[in-house]
Amino acid sequence: MSGGGGGGVGGGDLPQVFHDGKRLLSEEKYDEALDALQAAQLQAPASHLVMIELGKAYQAVGRPQEAIRQYMMGLSLSDGTSIDAHECLGRAYEAQKEWSKAQEHYLHALRLDPTRPDCNYHLGIVLHQLGELMPAMDAYRREIRTTPSHAYAYYNLGIGFYAQAEAVEGEKREKLIDNAIKSWLECIARDKKHSFALFNLGTALHERGRLEEAAEHITAYLALNSTDAEAFFNLGLVHLDREEVAEARTAFTRAVSLNSSHVPALNSMGELCRREHDMEMAMFYYKKALTLDGDNPTLHNNMGLAFVQANHPGDAAYHLRRAAQLDPASAPIRLNLADAYLRAGEPERAADQYQRAADLAPHNSDYILACLEEARRQVDARG
Repeated sequence: MSGGGGGGVGGGDLPQVFHDGKRLLSEEKYDEALDALQAAQLQAPASHLVMIELGKAYQAVGRPQEAIRQYMMGLSLSDGTSIDAHECLGRAYEAQKEWSKAQEHYLHALRLDPTRPDCNYHLGIVLHQLGELMPAMDAYRREIRTTPSHAYAYYNLGIGFYAQAEAVEGEKREKLIDNAIKSWLECIARDKKHSFALFNLGTALHERGRLEEAAEHITAYLALNSTDAEAFFNLGLVHLDREEVAEARTAFTRAVSLNSSHVPALNSMGELCRREHDMEMAMFYYKKALTLDGDNPTLHNNMGLAFVQANHPGDAAYHLRRAAQLDPASAPIRLNLADAYLRAGEPERAADQYQRAADLAPHNSDYILACLEEARRQVDARG
């Protein structure tokens, strides 16, 4: 940060030890810088520039309260006109998560210099933390106008669009996600190794059905973060949607090898095995997942379907009943449970579940009602 205006001793009147301290700070020799700047303070106690640089040294060595005290003294010595002091105070309070105080000082700095580099960006971060999403996004846009090369401003703008998308559905959500994608693409155009942008692009592009681009950006992310299980899982989902089963299996296997407790990856491995009619391995993965998340209705449903395909309808019904208890409003689970009961020779129970499924999914009632009719026919045949 450069010095801002204000009173006190000018830069040309400062002792050499002050300039030595600034140089040591830039070289990240923080303890030596602190010693030099403390000596400078003794020689130039009325200089706001010395106070501010000393504050930076205190902050660099992990003494934030002393840093804030020095910045305040520097601000006072400049009669409140030091842009640098206001910005440093904003950064210090931001690091302390004192968002309102940080906002106050960033706004002061921007009133003194509306084009102050990085200031709108940090103001945006603070506003976002205060729950003011739209003002935060406006701050990121101002930063981009001031500093078009600011990759992180584009990244955070994309985060803002995605946060808005989470609150809506349909076409509005799609447009907001497209805006997030554009922002993150602008980010990596300026910083090709921006990991967070690459990861988020993979997720957003996948949702928008741009599968080749999603795979490309997740792969780029993994080139920088080769031990991220979640990224391998996401890559597996993209491959699966592209009908690249072998590649999906490789990605899911890698995810599980990196994180043996990754329940979604274990479930996906089970789904691949079930798809290939390997029920023994499917059950192995589902069972492992259930030991980690025993109240997951999707896992119980999928385990039940594996037992159905393995011709064990009694075991299937057990897991499907549990799935229905955990997610009583799911028509597909009710339908699967009804099918299991019918295979197990319990048409009365099957008829009850088919009726519940029909009530929950009237749009699919023709098929369900046909199944219900078959269950009732079997009940009548018994009578």
